[in-house]
Amino acid sequence: MNDLLIGLAGFAAFAGLHMLLLRRSEVLDSVVNIFLLGLSMHVLVTACVALLLPEPQNYWPGAGVYWFLLMFWVYAYGTAAKSLTVRMLVRVAKEAPVAEAALAEAGGQDDFGARLQVLREMGYAEESGGSWRLTLGGQAVAKRLRAMQRTLRVSGSSLYDWS
Repeated sequence: MNDLLIGLAGFAAFAGLHMLLLRRSEVLDSVVNIFLLGLSMHVLVTACVALLLPEPQNYWPGAGVYWFLLMFWVYAYGTAAKSLTVRMLVRVAKEAPVAEAALAEAGGQDDFGARLQVLREMGYAEESGGSWRLTLGGQAVAKRLRAMQRTLRVSGSSLYDWS
């Protein structure tokens, strides 16, 4: 059981340090840098556990928990920062209604129509006369996504700067 707690504590230390560093610098606005910080924190926590605990600990259960949570963190960060569909959802939430042509021009992508259809199929957006607006479900999701972007400090620093 200690092994799992060590993995959770190590991840909590990583997440806290990452959030602190994001507040102080834009240097960590990269998945590679997040991974390197995660690797460094893992090595540090593993060394501290080996030096400070009197009895040996099983490495793999704690490491598995740590790396699983770190990959989830990287995925969440990447989604908030780089997902075109997420950015479209947030933009429609801010500027509803938005014409499909305006979304396509802003991003310069060819697959906007397919992404808008995904939002429609999920029940997050609806089209009316060539303009898109969010449903109540879409507004709730967009609100959570904006909160996640603010928390991870990715607004205005991502590939598609629509914030």
